[in-house]
Amino acid sequence: MIDLNPQRQAYINARGKVVLNACPGSGKTTTIAYKLHTLVEKEYKSINKGGIACLSFTNVAKDEINQKYIEFSKKTLSYPNITSTIDSFINTYITLPFYYLFSGRYERPNILDKNSDLDSFHINELWDYKKRKHKHLNRENNPLIYIYKPSSIVKDLDGNYTSNGNIPDALKVDINVFNDYAKTIKTWQFEKGILTNSDSTVLAYNILCKYPQVTIALAKRFSYIMVDEAQDTSEIQHSIFDKLIENGMENIELIGDPYQSLYMWRNAKPKVFITKYSDPYWQGLDLSDNWRSTQKIIDTYSLLRNSKDEIISAKKQSDIEHPIYVLTFEEGNETEALDKYHKLCICYKENQVVTRGIDLSEKLSGTSQNNNNYWKNPLGLKIINSITDLNNGNIKSAIDNFRSIIIDITYKKISYKEKREKLKELKGDYNLNAKLNKLLIEIADFNIILAEWTKKTTEKLSDFSELTSPLELELKKGSFSPNHKILMSDLFLEKKMKWNFPISTIHKVKGMTLDTTLLFLHKNRHSISLADITPCNGELTENQTMIYVAMSRPRYLLAIAIENTVGTDKIIEKLGNNIKII
Repeated sequence: MIDLNPQRQAYINARGKVVLNACPGSGKTTTIAYKLHTLVEKEYKSINKGGIACLSFTNVAKDEINQKYIEFSKKTLSYPNITSTIDSFINTYITLPFYYLFSGRYERPNILDKNSDLDSFHINELWDYKKRKHKHLNRENNPLIYIYKPSSIVKDLDGNYTSNGNIPDALKVDINVFNDYAKTIKTWQFEKGILTNSDSTVLAYNILCKYPQVTIALAKRFSYIMVDEAQDTSEIQHSIFDKLIENGMENIELIGDPYQSLYMWRNAKPKVFITKYSDPYWQGLDLSDNWRSTQKIIDTYSLLRNSKDEIISAKKQSDIEHPIYVLTFEEGNETEALDKYHKLCICYKENQVVTRGIDLSEKLSGTSQNNNNYWKNPLGLKIINSITDLNNGNIKSAIDNFRSIIIDITYKKISYKEKREKLKELKGDYNLNAKLNKLLIEIADFNIILAEWTKKTTEKLSDFSELTSPLELELKKGSFSPNHKILMSDLFLEKKMKWNFPISTIHKVKGMTLDTTLLFLHKNRHSISLADITPCNGELTENQTMIYVAMSRPRYLLAIAIENTVGTDKIIEKLGNNIKII
C-alpha cells in the first residue's frame, strides 16, 4: 500500500488551491495516484459533481500515474475522470472543439504530433521566386529559416513573436525582418489549419478570455484538476488554469519540484510554481521525506538548494553508506574514470553514467549514432531510424515510423490531414503491420555495402508500394562517393561497450531511480562544472538543474568524475568532507 506519513496525509486531505513541493525520491507519483484513488472512491462517485483531470507533462509520467492508480483501485480510471498530458487536455477540451469561434470555419485544425513536424512543410511565402532566394535574411545574409526554425516560432499572449520564448538579438537580425518572417509562418499555418502545440495553447487561452461561457463549462466538466510535473508548465498554461479558477474551479493542485525543471528552453516557468507555493491564497505543502537515496547523497545535491528550504531526510537505512566518490582522470582520458566506476558499481545492477551533452556521452560509449545523410533526401535516414528501433526492441515505434514512410512513398500528393487519417485507418490493419515488420527485417541486413543496400531497399519498397514512378532514394556523390563501398554495419551499427552500464545525457534519466550514478563534471564552465555547485538564491541555472537531477537519481552510490588538475582543497570546498577521492 502506502506509508501515510504526516506530510502525505496533509496533502491527501488538502482541498482547494494546493501547491505540493515534492523532493526527489518522495514517492510523488505513488502519492498522487493514491489521492486520485481516494477522491474517486469517496468524493467523485457521482458524475453530477464533474470529473477529475489528472494531468502531467509527458506520456511516460501520465502512464506511471495510471499504473499506480490501477494498483490501488484494481481497475482503470473511467468517465468522467481522465489522465492526460497537459497538451492533449488543452487540445481536446479547448482548441479542437472551439477553434471555429476563432477561425469562423467549422473544420477542425490539425495539431501536429510534434512541433518539429512543421519544419518539414514547404512554405512558399518564405521564398522569393523572382530572385530565387529566401525573403528573410539575418544581418550576415543567412536565411532565417535555418537559424529560427518554423517550429520554434511562437506568438505570445501580448502578440509578440519569439523563438523558443526568446526575442532574437537585434545585433544578429533586424527585429522587423524577424517579425515579418514569424508573421508569414503563422499566417500560413492558420490559413492551412496547421497548429503546433504551442499555437494551440495560446489560441486556447484567447478562446477562454473571449468566450467566458466556454471557461465556465470546462470548470464544471472538470471540477478538480491535478497537475503533475508542474514545474515544467509554461506561463501560458498557468494562465489557462488561472482562467478556470476565475470562472468557478475550486480545486486545483500543482505538484512538482522546481529544482528539477529541465524544460526552461521550452518555456517552462518554475518561478510561477515557486510564487504560488508562497502565495497566501494557495496552500503550500511539502514532501521532504526521501525514500530513495542515502543521506550522504541527499546532503550532496542539497548543496544546490536554498538554505531556507525544507530539509530533505532519508527514510530508508542502508547496510552500507558509501562516501561520495570523486573519480579523477587525466584531461581527455575520461575512460580512466569509467574504469574506476566499473570497479565500484560491479556488484550493483542499475548503474548509469550521465553527461551534460550528447557529444561526450557518445564519445564515452563508443556508440556515436551516424547522422550523416548519404542520400539526396531524408528518406534513407528515416528508414535507418526505423531499423534502429527494431534492433533495439522498440517494435511499435519501428512499425509506426515505417508505416508513415510507406504512406509518404505511396501517397505523395495527399495533404497532411489526409495522411493522418490514412495513418489512423491503417494502424489497426494487422495484416499490413505483419507485412511491414517482415519487410523491415528484410532491409535490416547491414552486412552489405551502402550502394547495394540502397539498390536492394529501393527495389523492395517500390515493389511493396506498387510504385509506377522511380523511388527517390538516390545516393549523394562527390565527397560521399567513397562511403558507397563501406559496409552498412560499419556506417550505422553501434559498437559493444566493455562496461556494465549505459552512458547517456542527464535528460534521459530524469524521473528514473538507479542503484548508482557517475556524473561527469569539468573544471571550467564550458559545460557543467564543479563551480556550478553553489546554494540557490532564487531559480537554479540550467547547469545547476542538470547537476541536481543527476545527483538525485541513485539509491546507494554517487560518483563524480573530474579532471585530476582540480585541487583537493577546491573539491572539498565544494562537496564537503563526505567524499573519497580515487
